[in-house]
Amino acid sequence: MSQDSISLGELISLSRKLMAKEWEPKEEHQAVIARSIEFISDELAELQEALRCPNSFIVEIANRVVSEYKTNQIIIRRDEE
Repeated sequence: MSQDSISLGELISLSRKLMAKEWEPKEEHQAVIARSIEFISDELAELQEALRCPNSFIVEIANRVVSEYKTNQIIIRRDEE
């Protein structure tokens, strides 16, 4: 991961801020959450490395993904779209 990439801690912080206050993950969910955060972080770092772009562009890309979840209060399932 390059020094310009988004850190895993920053992604964890972002995910916590975006989670609905009325829902908390169970202890059994922690492993899949951690793996997902690591995967997303790795993908963003790989994209940044391939594009050689600044952090601000990677944040813009991440915000595009997040915005879909911020506006919908239902669970988004890709196989139903």
